[in-house]
Amino acid sequence: MRIIEDALWDGVKARQGAIRKAMNPAGTNSGRPRLEHARRPAHLLAGLMKCACCGSSYTLIDKNRYGCAAPRNKGESICTNRASILREEVETRVLDGLREALLHPDLIAAFAEEYRRAFNETAADANAERDKAKRDLAKAEKKIAGILAAIEDGMYHPSMKEKMAALEMEKSGLARFLETSPEPPALRLPPRLSDLYRGKITPLSES
Repeated sequence: MRIIEDALWDGVKARQGAIRKAMNPAGTNSGRPRLEHARRPAHLLAGLMKCACCGSSYTLIDKNRYGCAAPRNKGESICTNRASILREEVETRVLDGLREALLHPDLIAAFAEEYRRAFNETAADANAERDKAKRDLAKAEKKIAGILAAIEDGMYHPSMKEKMAALEMEKSGLARFLETSPEPPALRLPPRLSDLYRGKITPLSES
């Protein structure tokens, strides 16, 4: 016997699934779950930077600077790299590099192609719904014509009235759907699509 609503149950299960996925290293869903992966990093690059000298993690050594953790935690016998960098500076460098890479002409072309693909998929779905409605409308009209022909031939039965009413209602609904769902227009890419893409990428640092 349930004590909570289905929507709440489903929401909790989805959240639990997301946490389990986050707890697995590299998304492999194998091995022992890593609890630290269930926590959201406090900073943009936390846990992503490595020391080029020894491979240890570059971590915040104070409030605003990153440095190699090895010489500070294990001594200089492990690593002598004590170079540090401001958190804001390294984040700016990374984001500027990402922005420059994402503005490569090949990626702008990929954006346009993805736009075209998404548009065509949506149009195909709309056309499929319209085609089905047209077929159903033709079937309903054919059945109505059949009942009328039977009545004209003197084969009237009281049940025909109810059947006719249902068919007329179905026909009306299908006709209304076709009227309010015009065929999708042909694909026309926005004239400044590349500018739209650049506009999405440029404020990356602020986001």
